[in-house]
Amino acid sequence: MIRRTLLILALLSLFSCANDTRAVMLWKIEHSNLVKPSYLFGTYHSRDKEINALPVKVTQVLASTQTVYTETTIDKKSHAIIQGFMQASGLLPLKKRLSSSTYKRLQQHIKRLNIPLSEHTLSVFKTWAIALLLTNYADSKINPQELFMDERLIKTAKALSTPSLGLETPKEQLIYFDVLTSWEQELLLIDSMNQTENEQYAQALKKWYIKGDLNGFKEIQNTFKDKDPHIHALDNKLFRLLLTERNTRFLQRIHLILQNYPQDSYFFAVGAGHLAEENGLIALLRKKGYHINKVD
Repeated sequence: MIRRTLLILALLSLFSCANDTRAVMLWKIEHSNLVKPSYLFGTYHSRDKEINALPVKVTQVLASTQTVYTETTIDKKSHAIIQGFMQASGLLPLKKRLSSSTYKRLQQHIKRLNIPLSEHTLSVFKTWAIALLLTNYADSKINPQELFMDERLIKTAKALSTPSLGLETPKEQLIYFDVLTSWEQELLLIDSMNQTENEQYAQALKKWYIKGDLNGFKEIQNTFKDKDPHIHALDNKLFRLLLTERNTRFLQRIHLILQNYPQDSYFFAVGAGHLAEENGLIALLRKKGYHINKVD
Protein backbone atom coordinates (compact mmCIF):
# COMPACT_ATOMS: atom_id res chain seq x y z
CA MET A 1 0.00 0.00 0.00
CA ILE A 2 2.82 2.43 0.87
CA ARG A 3 4.56 1.61 -2.39
CA ARG A 4 1.38 2.31 -4.39
CA THR A 5 0.85 5.60 -2.53
CA LEU A 6 4.39 6.70 -3.39
CA LEU A 7 3.75 5.74 -7.02
CA ILE A 8 0.59 7.86 -7.12
CA LEU A 9 2.47 10.82 -5.66
CA ALA A 10 5.15 10.42 -8.32
CA LEU A 11 2.52 10.29 -11.07
CA LEU A 12 0.89 13.43 -9.72
CA SER A 13 4.14 15.29 -10.25
CA LEU A 14 4.91 13.74 -13.64
CA PHE A 15 1.59 13.82 -15.45
CA SER A 16 -0.52 16.43 -13.69
CA CYS A 17 -0.88 20.12 -14.27
CA ALA A 18 1.47 22.16 -12.07
CA ASN A 19 -0.93 25.14 -11.91
CA ASP A 20 -4.03 23.14 -11.04
CA THR A 21 -6.45 26.06 -10.79
CA ARG A 22 -8.62 25.36 -13.84
CA ALA A 23 -11.98 23.67 -13.65
CA VAL A 24 -12.14 19.97 -14.43
CA MET A 25 -14.48 18.19 -16.85
CA LEU A 26 -14.97 15.32 -14.40
CA TRP A 27 -18.24 13.76 -13.18
CA LYS A 28 -19.04 11.00 -10.70
CA ILE A 29 -21.45 8.25 -11.82
CA GLU A 30 -23.55 6.66 -9.08
CA HIS A 31 -26.55 4.32 -8.97
CA SER A 32 -28.32 2.27 -6.31
CA ASN A 33 -27.15 -0.90 -8.12
CA LEU A 34 -23.49 0.11 -8.03
CA VAL A 35 -21.20 -0.83 -5.14
CA LYS A 36 -18.66 1.81 -6.12
CA PRO A 37 -18.91 5.06 -8.07
CA SER A 38 -17.41 5.36 -11.55
CA TYR A 39 -16.27 8.49 -13.35
CA LEU A 40 -16.80 10.28 -16.63
CA PHE A 41 -14.07 12.60 -17.88
CA GLY A 42 -14.23 14.98 -20.84
CA THR A 43 -10.92 15.12 -22.68
CA TYR A 44 -9.50 17.67 -25.11
CA HIS A 45 -7.71 16.19 -28.15
CA SER A 46 -4.68 18.47 -28.25
CA ARG A 47 -0.95 18.57 -27.66
CA ASP A 48 -1.22 22.00 -26.06
CA LYS A 49 0.51 21.56 -22.69
CA GLU A 50 -1.57 24.33 -21.15
CA ILE A 51 -4.62 22.09 -21.24
CA ASN A 52 -3.53 18.51 -21.95
CA ALA A 53 -1.74 17.95 -18.62
CA LEU A 54 -3.95 15.89 -16.32
CA PRO A 55 -5.44 17.82 -13.39
CA VAL A 56 -4.46 16.45 -9.98
CA LYS A 57 -8.05 15.44 -9.24
CA VAL A 58 -8.16 13.33 -12.41
CA THR A 59 -4.97 11.46 -11.51
CA GLN A 60 -6.25 10.84 -7.98
CA VAL A 61 -9.55 9.44 -9.25
CA LEU A 62 -7.77 7.40 -11.90
CA ALA A 63 -5.77 5.66 -9.18
CA SER A 64 -8.98 4.50 -7.48
CA THR A 65 -10.52 2.80 -10.51
CA GLN A 66 -10.10 -0.74 -11.85
CA THR A 67 -10.28 -0.08 -15.61
CA VAL A 68 -9.88 2.92 -17.90
CA TYR A 69 -12.00 3.24 -21.04
CA THR A 70 -11.13 5.78 -23.73
CA GLU A 71 -13.09 6.25 -26.96
CA THR A 72 -10.99 3.57 -28.64
CA THR A 73 -7.91 1.60 -27.65
CA ILE A 74 -4.65 3.50 -27.94
CA ASP A 75 -1.84 1.11 -28.84
CA LYS A 76 0.34 0.08 -31.78
CA LYS A 77 -2.21 -2.43 -33.08
CA SER A 78 -5.01 0.16 -33.15
CA HIS A 79 -2.70 2.70 -34.74
CA ALA A 80 -1.90 0.23 -37.53
CA ILE A 81 -5.62 -0.47 -38.06
CA ILE A 82 -6.38 3.24 -38.25
CA GLN A 83 -3.55 3.85 -40.71
CA GLY A 84 -4.76 1.02 -42.90
CA PHE A 85 -8.35 2.26 -42.81
CA MET A 86 -7.30 5.78 -43.79
CA GLN A 87 -5.52 4.56 -46.92
CA ALA A 88 -6.73 2.82 -50.07
CA SER A 89 -5.22 1.45 -53.25
CA GLY A 90 -6.13 2.83 -56.65
CA LEU A 91 -6.92 6.35 -55.47
CA LEU A 92 -6.74 9.14 -58.03
CA PRO A 93 -3.89 11.65 -57.68
CA LEU A 94 -4.95 14.71 -55.68
CA LYS A 95 -4.87 16.94 -58.76
CA LYS A 96 -7.50 14.74 -60.42
CA ARG A 97 -9.40 13.88 -57.26
CA LEU A 98 -10.02 17.46 -56.08
CA SER A 99 -11.45 20.49 -57.81
CA SER A 100 -8.79 22.92 -59.07
CA SER A 101 -9.64 25.51 -56.39
CA THR A 102 -9.44 22.98 -53.53
CA TYR A 103 -6.23 21.48 -54.91
CA LYS A 104 -4.63 24.94 -55.06
CA ARG A 105 -5.90 25.78 -51.59
CA LEU A 106 -4.43 22.53 -50.22
CA GLN A 107 -1.00 23.34 -51.67
CA GLN A 108 -1.10 26.81 -50.11
CA HIS A 109 -2.30 25.43 -46.79
CA ILE A 110 0.54 22.88 -46.57
CA LYS A 111 3.09 25.55 -47.44
CA ARG A 112 1.66 28.13 -45.03
CA LEU A 113 1.64 25.75 -42.06
CA ASN A 114 4.88 24.04 -43.09
CA ILE A 115 3.26 20.61 -42.88
CA PRO A 116 5.88 17.87 -43.51
CA LEU A 117 3.72 15.85 -45.89
CA SER A 118 4.42 15.68 -49.59
CA GLU A 119 1.69 15.47 -52.20
CA HIS A 120 2.86 11.96 -53.03
CA THR A 121 2.47 10.90 -49.39
CA LEU A 122 -0.98 12.43 -49.10
CA SER A 123 -2.18 10.79 -52.32
CA VAL A 124 -2.36 7.33 -50.72
CA PHE A 125 -4.85 8.61 -48.14
CA LYS A 126 -8.58 8.95 -48.60
CA THR A 127 -9.75 12.55 -48.88
CA TRP A 128 -11.46 12.52 -45.47
CA ALA A 129 -8.28 11.09 -43.95
CA ILE A 130 -6.24 13.99 -45.39
CA ALA A 131 -8.58 16.36 -43.57
CA LEU A 132 -7.85 14.58 -40.28
CA LEU A 133 -4.10 14.48 -40.96
CA LEU A 134 -3.96 18.22 -41.62
CA THR A 135 -5.73 18.92 -38.34
CA ASN A 136 -3.31 16.64 -36.50
CA TYR A 137 -0.19 18.14 -38.04
CA ALA A 138 -1.38 21.69 -37.44
CA ASP A 139 -1.82 20.82 -33.77
CA SER A 140 1.60 19.15 -33.63
CA LYS A 141 3.21 22.53 -34.34
CA ILE A 142 2.69 23.21 -30.64
CA ASN A 143 5.08 20.40 -29.77
CA PRO A 144 5.25 17.24 -31.89
CA GLN A 145 6.69 15.29 -28.94
CA GLU A 146 3.90 16.29 -26.56
CA LEU A 147 1.30 13.64 -25.72
CA PHE A 148 -2.41 14.04 -26.34
CA MET A 149 -4.47 14.05 -23.15
CA ASP A 150 -5.87 10.60 -23.98
CA GLU A 151 -2.31 9.28 -24.36
CA ARG A 152 -1.43 10.74 -20.97
CA LEU A 153 -4.38 8.92 -19.44
CA ILE A 154 -3.24 5.60 -20.90
CA LYS A 155 0.36 6.18 -19.83
CA THR A 156 -0.75 7.02 -16.28
CA ALA A 157 -3.03 3.97 -16.15
CA LYS A 158 -0.20 1.74 -17.36
CA ALA A 159 2.09 3.06 -14.64
CA LEU A 160 -0.63 2.18 -12.12
CA SER A 161 -1.01 -1.30 -13.69
CA THR A 162 -4.60 -0.38 -14.53
CA PRO A 163 -5.89 -1.97 -17.76
CA SER A 164 -7.21 0.33 -20.49
CA LEU A 165 -9.79 -0.54 -23.12
CA GLY A 166 -11.86 1.20 -25.79
CA LEU A 167 -15.59 1.89 -25.89
CA GLU A 168 -15.52 1.34 -29.65
CA THR A 169 -13.19 -0.15 -32.24
CA PRO A 170 -11.10 2.05 -34.56
CA LYS A 171 -13.27 0.93 -37.49
CA GLU A 172 -16.46 1.89 -35.66
CA GLN A 173 -14.96 5.30 -35.00
CA LEU A 174 -13.89 5.98 -38.59
CA ILE A 175 -16.59 4.23 -40.64
CA TYR A 176 -18.72 7.38 -40.59
CA PHE A 177 -16.19 9.17 -42.77
CA ASP A 178 -16.09 6.34 -45.27
CA VAL A 179 -19.78 6.68 -46.09
CA LEU A 180 -19.32 10.29 -47.19
CA THR A 181 -19.52 10.95 -50.92
CA SER A 182 -16.39 12.18 -52.71
CA TRP A 183 -17.87 15.69 -52.78
CA GLU A 184 -18.65 15.59 -49.04
CA GLN A 185 -15.10 14.43 -48.33
CA GLU A 186 -13.76 17.39 -50.31
CA LEU A 187 -16.04 19.72 -48.33
CA LEU A 188 -14.68 18.17 -45.13
CA LEU A 189 -11.15 18.90 -46.33
CA ILE A 190 -12.07 22.53 -47.04
CA ASP A 191 -13.77 22.83 -43.65
CA SER A 192 -10.71 21.34 -41.95
CA MET A 193 -8.42 23.89 -43.57
CA ASN A 194 -10.81 26.71 -42.64
CA GLN A 195 -10.91 25.68 -38.99
CA THR A 196 -7.17 25.04 -38.77
CA GLU A 197 -6.46 28.53 -40.06
CA ASN A 198 -9.05 30.12 -37.76
CA GLU A 199 -7.16 30.95 -34.56
CA GLN A 200 -10.26 32.51 -32.97
CA TYR A 201 -12.14 29.22 -33.22
CA ALA A 202 -9.27 27.32 -31.60
CA GLN A 203 -9.03 29.86 -28.78
CA ALA A 204 -12.79 29.80 -28.17
CA LEU A 205 -12.76 26.02 -27.76
CA LYS A 206 -9.71 26.20 -25.53
CA LYS A 207 -11.32 28.81 -23.23
CA TRP A 208 -14.52 26.76 -23.11
CA TYR A 209 -12.61 23.68 -22.00
CA ILE A 210 -10.50 25.47 -19.40
CA LYS A 211 -13.67 26.97 -17.94
CA GLY A 212 -14.89 23.43 -17.33
CA ASP A 213 -18.53 24.27 -17.98
CA LEU A 214 -20.54 22.18 -20.43
CA ASN A 215 -22.67 25.14 -21.44
CA GLY A 216 -21.47 26.96 -24.51
CA PHE A 217 -20.21 24.17 -26.76
CA LYS A 218 -23.13 24.38 -29.18
CA GLU A 219 -22.95 28.17 -29.10
CA ILE A 220 -19.31 28.07 -30.23
CA GLN A 221 -20.21 25.75 -33.10
CA ASN A 222 -23.01 28.10 -34.17
CA THR A 223 -20.81 31.19 -33.87
CA PHE A 224 -18.11 29.75 -36.10
CA LYS A 225 -20.31 27.79 -38.50
CA ASP A 226 -19.20 28.08 -42.10
CA LYS A 227 -21.20 30.46 -44.29
CA ASP A 228 -21.10 28.00 -47.17
CA PRO A 229 -24.51 26.23 -46.99
CA HIS A 230 -22.99 22.99 -48.32
CA ILE A 231 -20.33 22.87 -45.59
CA HIS A 232 -22.94 23.87 -43.01
CA ALA A 233 -25.14 20.96 -44.12
CA LEU A 234 -22.15 18.60 -43.88
CA ASP A 235 -21.34 19.89 -40.38
CA ASN A 236 -24.89 19.08 -39.29
CA LYS A 237 -24.63 15.60 -40.79
CA LEU A 238 -21.29 14.92 -39.08
CA PHE A 239 -22.62 16.28 -35.79
CA ARG A 240 -25.40 13.70 -35.98
CA LEU A 241 -23.08 10.86 -37.00
CA LEU A 242 -20.00 11.60 -34.89
CA LEU A 243 -21.69 12.91 -31.75
CA THR A 244 -25.35 11.91 -31.51
CA GLU A 245 -25.05 8.36 -32.91
CA ARG A 246 -21.75 7.60 -31.19
CA ASN A 247 -23.13 8.92 -27.89
CA THR A 248 -25.90 6.33 -28.16
CA ARG A 249 -23.26 3.62 -28.62
CA PHE A 250 -21.15 4.96 -25.73
CA LEU A 251 -24.23 5.00 -23.50
CA GLN A 252 -25.17 1.42 -24.32
CA ARG A 253 -21.67 0.12 -23.63
CA ILE A 254 -21.12 2.14 -20.45
CA HIS A 255 -24.50 1.00 -19.12
CA LEU A 256 -23.69 -2.65 -19.95
CA ILE A 257 -20.31 -2.44 -18.19
CA LEU A 258 -21.75 -0.84 -15.07
CA GLN A 259 -24.71 -3.23 -14.81
CA ASN A 260 -22.63 -6.37 -15.41
CA TYR A 261 -19.78 -5.40 -13.07
CA PRO A 262 -21.34 -3.19 -10.34
CA GLN A 263 -18.64 -4.09 -7.82
CA ASP A 264 -15.89 -2.25 -9.72
CA SER A 265 -15.11 1.38 -10.39
CA TYR A 266 -14.46 2.58 -13.93
CA PHE A 267 -12.94 5.66 -15.53
CA PHE A 268 -14.61 6.61 -18.84
CA ALA A 269 -12.85 9.26 -20.93
CA VAL A 270 -14.37 10.71 -24.10
CA GLY A 271 -14.02 14.02 -25.91
CA ALA A 272 -15.66 16.81 -23.91
CA GLY A 273 -17.97 17.60 -26.84
CA HIS A 274 -19.67 14.24 -26.25
CA LEU A 275 -20.85 15.34 -22.81
CA ALA A 276 -22.71 18.54 -23.61
CA GLU A 277 -26.29 19.35 -24.60
CA GLU A 278 -29.49 17.29 -24.50
CA ASN A 279 -27.99 14.42 -26.51
CA GLY A 280 -24.76 14.40 -24.53
CA LEU A 281 -23.62 11.47 -22.42
CA ILE A 282 -24.41 13.17 -19.11
CA ALA A 283 -28.05 13.78 -20.05
CA LEU A 284 -28.36 10.28 -21.54
CA LEU A 285 -26.94 8.62 -18.42
CA ARG A 286 -29.33 10.59 -16.22
CA LYS A 287 -32.24 9.36 -18.34
CA LYS A 288 -31.00 5.83 -17.59
CA GLY A 289 -31.36 6.53 -13.88
CA TYR A 290 -27.75 7.31 -12.99
CA HIS A 291 -26.86 10.12 -10.61
CA ILE A 292 -24.23 12.32 -12.31
CA ASN A 293 -22.51 14.98 -10.22
CA LYS A 294 -19.57 17.24 -11.03
CA VAL A 295 -16.37 16.48 -9.13
CA ASP A 296 -14.99 19.76 -7.74
